Amino acid sequence: MELQQLRSFCSVVRYGSFTKAAEQEGIAQPTLSLQIRRLEKSVGSTLFVRLVRSVRLTHAGEIFYSHAKEILNRSKIAESQVRQLEDGIRGPLRIGVISTVLPYLLAPRLPEFWILYPEVDIVLTEDVTMKLVDKLRAGDIDVIIVSL
Repeated sequence: MELQQLRSFCSVVRYGSFTKAAEQEGIAQPTLSLQIRRLEKSVGSTLFVRLVRSVRLTHAGEIFYSHAKEILNRSKIAESQVRQLEDGIRGPLRIGVISTVLPYLLAPRLPEFWILYPEVDIVLTEDVTMKLVDKLRAGDIDVIIVSL
């Protein structure tokens, strides 16, 4: 079983068709079909019911899909953490945000960021746009997220 096979499998699930998934993955449809056949052989079960212009997951495919997503997510985290060690991504990241951005756009994404970059300490400053721009210009904040 290879990560590329898992990516292709998840793409077929996401797009509901081998053709659309192949387009999104930037590979030929026969190549994607071969990857899926090899994956099915590897796991010992048919993962898709193939219809005329679409596919749907078998029961085994449904079970496998949740695991495939988790494997790909963990792989992404592992690669990111190793890259951080090599690149030395660590230390404080000072982010200035307006009040409407923090709870809706930024806060929901922080847990994933901390998983991907555990050595980065985020320091949040919430303020109005003009004050955040002044703090950015003064070098007190590294990046701001504001509305125009």
